[in-house]
Amino acid sequence: MDKNSFIKRLLNSKLKDYSYTVAFFLIFSFFVYFVIRPNLLAIFKSLNKIEELNKMNSFYDLQVKKIIDLQTNLELIRDDYAYINGAMPVYPQINKVFSDLKETTEKDNLLIENLNFDNINLKDNKTAKSAKLLKINLGLIGGFENLRFFINDINSQLRLKSITDLSIIKEKGATESSQLKMELVVDSFYL
Repeated sequence: MDKNSFIKRLLNSKLKDYSYTVAFFLIFSFFVYFVIRPNLLAIFKSLNKIEELNKMNSFYDLQVKKIIDLQTNLELIRDDYAYINGAMPVYPQINKVFSDLKETTEKDNLLIENLNFDNINLKDNKTAKSAKLLKINLGLIGGFENLRFFINDINSQLRLKSITDLSIIKEKGATESSQLKMELVVDSFYL
């Protein structure tokens, strides 16, 4: 090939148009791959991160709302908290239960014949989500009216108690005015 013919071919307008087009596409593909593509990837990653942050934000908003609701409820029961804690204390407080029973029987003119506490675990200090039971077997001597007063007084006390079993025994050959023997099972609750 001749040098002159090669120069003529290069200067030909058809070849010039293709060379500019090829150069444009090469430069454009370089910019697309090395400049525009990383920017687009960064934009999509940022959009995904924004979406994740919006989800986390809504989750935390919900948690904050729950905390505010709990705080509002605690504010509402603040004055009654002592009653709630007294109704179902954290520990068995056997001395308090015994003292309540003793005062109630003395007030209602009943005589305690026997008193037993069952199922007491003084070592367990784990907080549980359910109430624990303190079972009290109580033997009393007295009359029907006294028993009625005793039951009413037990039900009106602050600490939750329920009478689950009641047996009334009148001895054979006893007179109308003789005292009755009563066996009660009283359940008291704690956390």
